[in-house]
Amino acid sequence: MSEHKLLILDDDELTGETIRNVAEYAGMSVQVTTTAKDFFVSLQAWQPSHIALDLIMPDMDGVEVLGALGEQQITAKIIITSGVGHQVLQAAARSAAAHGLNIVGILPKPFNPKAFRELIDLPPPNLMDLLDGQQLQARSNEPAITSDDVSQAIKNREITLAYQPKVSCTSGALMGFEVLARWHHAEYGFIAPDVFIAIAEQKNLIDDLTLLVFEQALPWFNQFCLQQRQNPVTAQTSQLLCSINISALSLPNINLFNQIEELCHLHNVKLHSIMLELTETGAMDDPVASLDILTRLRMKGFQLSIDDFGTGFSSML
Repeated sequence: MSEHKLLILDDDELTGETIRNVAEYAGMSVQVTTTAKDFFVSLQAWQPSHIALDLIMPDMDGVEVLGALGEQQITAKIIITSGVGHQVLQAAARSAAAHGLNIVGILPKPFNPKAFRELIDLPPPNLMDLLDGQQLQARSNEPAITSDDVSQAIKNREITLAYQPKVSCTSGALMGFEVLARWHHAEYGFIAPDVFIAIAEQKNLIDDLTLLVFEQALPWFNQFCLQQRQNPVTAQTSQLLCSINISALSLPNINLFNQIEELCHLHNVKLHSIMLELTETGAMDDPVASLDILTRLRMKGFQLSIDDFGTGFSSML
C-alpha cells in the first residue's frame, strides 16, 4: 500500500469519487467519507498523509472539523475544497493557521483534476500565499503583476469602476449600487480584482486605491441621483445606497475616513447614503479596536455592512 494516503470528507459523493479517481491515478491510497463521524473514525484508524476537506457539510462544517484537527495536532497535509467564495476560503485558511494545521492548498469547486494533481506534487506553499492572493497570481496563465504596476495604475487612474445595481426582491425597486473596481491593463488585459487588491493590501497601497474608488464613485452617484430626481415616476432617491468595500487594513486609518467624509461633502453626497462594507473576518481580527472605529463611523453617519457574516467568529451581538 502506498505511503501517500488521502482521506476525503465531502458530502457530495460524486465529488468524493472524482477526487478518489484522480488521487488513485497519481498513486495514492484513498478513502472517502461523507460524514464527520466516519471521517474521524477513519482518521484515527488509517492515519492519512493527506486530507481533502469540504467546508460546507450538513452535520459539522469545515471550520469545526479544522478546529478538531488542530486539537488533535494532526500533521497531515490538508487541502480545503469548497464552492464558496474566496473570502470564505481566506477565513478558513486563517482558522487553520490559528490551529497550527498544515494547509497545502485550496481546491475550488467545480473540481479541477489538474489543480489537484499540482497540489499533491508541489511542496507546501507558505500559508500566507493562500491568504494574500499570491498563489492565484502565480498561475502560469495569469500575468506577473507587480506592486509598481498597481501603484502606477492608481496614480494614472487606470483602475475604473463598475456599478452593480441592488434591487429589492419583493418590490423590484432599485435600492442602490455596489461599486466594483476594475482594471484593464494596456498589455495584459483584464486583471482580476482579487489579484490587484491583494497586492495593494500587501504593499500599503490599499488606502490610495480606496480613495481613488471614492473619487470616482461619489460624483457618479450624485449625478445619477440628480437625474433620477428629475424623473417624476422615479422613487425617492434619498433612500438609495452606494456600497463600497473597505479593507480591514484601512480600519485604523481615521485620516482616510476623514478624507472620504470631505469627498462626500465636496460631491454633495450624504454620509447616510454611503454603505461601507467589510468582511466579518477582517472586522473580527481585532474586535475591540474594530468596534471603536466602526462606532465612530456610524456616529459620523455612514451606513455599515458586515459582508460574509457567519464565516468568522463573531456573535449576533
